[in-house]
Amino acid sequence: MIVPPTIVLFATERRVARRVARGLERRRWAHSGLVPLCEGFRRRWPVLLVLVDGGHNDLLYVSVRHLSFLYRVQAVVLAEQVVSVNPRIRPGTVVLGESARKYFCPTALPGNLDAPEELLFRGSEAEESLAAPILQTAGGLRDLLLRRPQSLISTNALCGELLPVRIGSSLRPLRGWRAKEFVRSRFDVDVVDRGGYGFLEASRHASILAAVLGIVGEDSANRHEFLSPRKLSEITSEVALNAIDALTKEAMASL
Repeated sequence: MIVPPTIVLFATERRVARRVARGLERRRWAHSGLVPLCEGFRRRWPVLLVLVDGGHNDLLYVSVRHLSFLYRVQAVVLAEQVVSVNPRIRPGTVVLGESARKYFCPTALPGNLDAPEELLFRGSEAEESLAAPILQTAGGLRDLLLRRPQSLISTNALCGELLPVRIGSSLRPLRGWRAKEFVRSRFDVDVVDRGGYGFLEASRHASILAAVLGIVGEDSANRHEFLSPRKLSEITSEVALNAIDALTKEAMASL
């Protein structure tokens, strides 16, 4: 019997993982030795749900590489919550990463954001972020998800469209006055997260199709405008299951 390749979904929050797991058939919780996971089926296709708590670059990189040795993986999808640094992208928007890069934002920013780089980017962390190449999402998988955007959008989402975005990743949260403006102008990104870069880097090294789906929980125009954790979890889990349905439908059609 030939075992079909597995679609792997990575969740960065326990609440989202529990909601997605309830949407799988014949689910079974286990542990890979590195991360907790749930094996199950969706539309009779094998699906693996992985919980990567916190979801920063290094942990996601190791997790993707680790599971690529244990399973026959067809595609990997990261469903996470992101922060918008683009004032046109509001809370509740569902976004699809078309590229990812590392960014560095100093804890204390000068009043003039056009200050010389030698004053803003100091230390090994800053140098590593500037030297890291920009990674692109696999074109075939991105085009597949963009082909029917309405099938991915959650009924709870506040925006009825799927937006392609540029992702900036860093372990440090954005803090301080004008931090989002600084990251947007210096690194040319639309949203920021903690692990999109490591996720895409690992999938590229393992030769696996990958996509990053994000739900905006906060925007840059009004930092007090945000969605509750419960609402974000509902949108994230529904979008994740919709993405799995799109991938399983395509996989079954190709048989």
